[in-house]
Amino acid sequence: MKKFKMNIFRRTLLLSLSTVLMSFLAFGIISFFNMKELFRKSMDNGKKVGNLMTQFTEDFAVKQAKDRLSSLAFERSRRIEQGMSELKKDTESIAFHMHQILSNSENYKELTIPNVKEKTIYSGDPYIYYAPEVEKNGISEELRREAALSSNIVDILTLCSRRFIGHQSTSYIGSKKGFIILVETTLNNRDTITVTEEYDPRERPWYKEAEEANKTIVTDFYMSMQGYPAVSCATPYYDAEGKLAGVAAVDANIESLYELITEDSLGDTSINFTLNDKGEVILSSTKTGIFAVSKNPKDLRKDFESGFAKEAIAMVAGKSGIELLKADGKEYYLAYSPMPSLGWSFGSLIERDEVIRPVNLAKVIIKELSDNITISIKSFFFNHISHILIAIAIILVWLLWVSVKDSKKFVTPIVELTNGVKEIAKGNLDKKLDIKTDDEIEVLADSVNNM
Repeated sequence: MKKFKMNIFRRTLLLSLSTVLMSFLAFGIISFFNMKELFRKSMDNGKKVGNLMTQFTEDFAVKQAKDRLSSLAFERSRRIEQGMSELKKDTESIAFHMHQILSNSENYKELTIPNVKEKTIYSGDPYIYYAPEVEKNGISEELRREAALSSNIVDILTLCSRRFIGHQSTSYIGSKKGFIILVETTLNNRDTITVTEEYDPRERPWYKEAEEANKTIVTDFYMSMQGYPAVSCATPYYDAEGKLAGVAAVDANIESLYELITEDSLGDTSINFTLNDKGEVILSSTKTGIFAVSKNPKDLRKDFESGFAKEAIAMVAGKSGIELLKADGKEYYLAYSPMPSLGWSFGSLIERDEVIRPVNLAKVIIKELSDNITISIKSFFFNHISHILIAIAIILVWLLWVSVKDSKKFVTPIVELTNGVKEIAKGNLDKKLDIKTDDEIEVLADSVNNM
């Protein structure tokens, strides 16, 4: 069997095409892997940028929330402390004037003010109330005189009560002898004042605590005889001989203080509350959970199950700060600030989920953008590859045409030379080769002619 041999045309064409194809193949492989690496890096960098953006957004949101929470806690604590400080000043002023009245009785007239049991009393009007035991035993001349002398305090009580117009509050003095002189304000300035039940002022929390402490005190939360939840600032006052004569006090309605701690809250889940020096919640914007006011308050410093004991200890110690804690089964950011003059501490909480809710929304948006960018990059990559393949195909067709044309141009003179030599070899010595290539083939054809 005759072995197949390629002629010079095919060899030339194969050489030309293989050279071009190998060049294009090398270029294509390098371009493909470079494009693939560029695609991978673009995807990785896109993910990194997305993660950095979401982390930055979360850090920024948390920092903003912490700053606002800390600012809120500090501002609220100062407002409550300022309000209670005003109560303290009023109370001490009432006690001071009572001492002046009792010590300088000759400078004061005996005044008669209505008994709430005998006459209709309206908001802002002063009145006197005697303990049931005192009335039962009969009001002696000495007691009547002291009550009439003590009634000179009504101007001071009225002045103090004007701070609370539009709110429920009571300014009063409770005598050791068993009577109490009051000026009470209600939500409606002309409401009728009624005594809901009989009581002895000397048995009330504000009287007992001030008498025992022998100094100005702020009571814990209790239900006032006027029927509203209150805390009282109370100060003992003394007679001319320096003996205890009674206790002066001003009530603050919890609802009024509640307005201070709830207005301009940070978010839907925010909770504002106040701890006293016993670690008990005495004011709160929530009605349920460990941060709510309870009829049987617990010392939260010892309630380790709540997850709040550590922070409660810091608050009662008069410290300030901001913490991430878990309480009532939820994660909160807590900011707290002390009220030094009262021994209280104000705390403000907001659920962590609410803080990062915008971050989660941003994550969704960033993911959508990242997915769109990924799709765009993939589309660009495959479109680019498609365009390159199409361009390569066009170039290959063109190169094939050029290679065939150039190969023919190169091989045709050689074929003519070969055919001419064959013809001469057969005896046609008159054969002349007419080859004009301006190269070695033309020289060889001339040599053959000469030969």
